[in-house]
Amino acid sequence: MSQSNPDNHFDNIDPTKLPSTVPMSRERIAYLDSILKKMRKVIENGEQLDETDSLFGKGEFFWPKDPQKPIRTSLSFEAGNFDFKSISLGFTRKSSGSPWVSAVLHVQPRNFPFGVFDMNLPQTFFSEFTLQRAYSQTREHESITTVNIFEFLSRQNGGKTVLVVEARPDVSSLSEGYPRSFHMLYITSNQ
Repeated sequence: MSQSNPDNHFDNIDPTKLPSTVPMSRERIAYLDSILKKMRKVIENGEQLDETDSLFGKGEFFWPKDPQKPIRTSLSFEAGNFDFKSISLGFTRKSSGSPWVSAVLHVQPRNFPFGVFDMNLPQTFFSEFTLQRAYSQTREHESITTVNIFEFLSRQNGGKTVLVVEARPDVSSLSEGYPRSFHMLYITSNQ
């Protein structure tokens, strides 16, 4: 990532001094888009995903304490793997030999939940999906107590892929029909 990137200066600021909405550059949004596209290939097309991936870096499998539970079913890629340290990613599947069926992407600045990214995404960022519903949800015992939730279906593969995006109301509007920003995104296959 280039040192001239306009939002690199946020990388070295004390988290308590970061604004409540941290702007994200076009370069970082393009990088985020490449991550989302790769996630979709893994979930929708059954693309191979190993413990070390060219885009996601080195992952770690979760090993259950219960020997009766299947192993190698949860693989996570932490913030140190990515070009900017605000991304974490996890995949799950039913067994060690089965395809990956879901993924969750967190994109959160260092002052989260006080701060979130202001990505200013264009509607075309979600052009390969159809909005099914958008609604607000109150979560009294969570770090962000009110979230806007956008549920999409993929326009490809017969709509068998669900995309759920969560965003704070100050960086998203239900009436727009898509989130301008988000802090969490889920992809699940209904196959």
